[in-house]
Amino acid sequence: MNKTKILVVTHKDFDDSYISKCREYQIIKVGNNIDNEFALKKGWLIDNVGDNISNENPFYCELTAQYWAWKNLDKDVKYIGIVHYRRYFFEYHKKSENYFRDIISEKEIQNYLDKYKIIVPFYNVKYPKCSYLYKNKPENEQDYNWVVIKRIIDSSYPEMSKIFEQAMEVKISVRGIMFITARDIYDEYSKWLFDVLLKYDNILKQENKERTARVDGFLSEHLLYVWIKYKFNNKEVLQLESRNTEQDKFIDYNNGVIGKMTKIMKCNRKMLEFLKKLRLSLLMCLRGRKN
Repeated sequence: MNKTKILVVTHKDFDDSYISKCREYQIIKVGNNIDNEFALKKGWLIDNVGDNISNENPFYCELTAQYWAWKNLDKDVKYIGIVHYRRYFFEYHKKSENYFRDIISEKEIQNYLDKYKIIVPFYNVKYPKCSYLYKNKPENEQDYNWVVIKRIIDSSYPEMSKIFEQAMEVKISVRGIMFITARDIYDEYSKWLFDVLLKYDNILKQENKERTARVDGFLSEHLLYVWIKYKFNNKEVLQLESRNTEQDKFIDYNNGVIGKMTKIMKCNRKMLEFLKKLRLSLLMCLRGRKN
């Protein structure tokens, strides 16, 4: 059995001619934009069989696939991850002919997870006035969603309260529901995350608050950052570049000045990490004025 299973989450048809050939990647259809029969004919998984929360997809987004894998994937799978139909983790190679060849492979995943606890996208800057709680403001002037989440953390996971408060003050977070980790960590994180979100949904229901599409999925992005900060030190977390394969164009590393410069920056891990941190610092300064 393949020990690594990276779920490629999609809500629509897309060009899967390359990724479907990679044994470590398994496409899973979520939502109702395309029917199950179409997905099954293509060899995709579907998120509305077995123990599932598929009906929550309008609110949970890719999380319905994460839940499905947690509850239904074979327990012999050693490494599990979540990526998107158009966004993957990349590890650059000097001899790559196209960007598909740079999508992280099973061997690379296993080698990395021998050294690190989890793989996530490079940290990004929060959107202005999003995912913050301010110490100098009363609850009625704060983002209601995060006020509720804080209540849940304080009551159900008080040992995480300090880390949560710190995470709500900083300007950085994880962007996108993407990560790869070992099975036991995946299960532990999923158990915690879905417990928090279920409590959040129930509170909204009790207080007669209308649910907003995609909000649970959005909340989970920063909750992943909170959980990582609680569980691991910085040396246990590997940040990799994620790219949008529908929007990004592959640059021939051996063609012209731009290609050669890209090759130097992308294929040199230390250089790439430096540039990403520099970008993060600049964005933090720029967006800090808007928060």
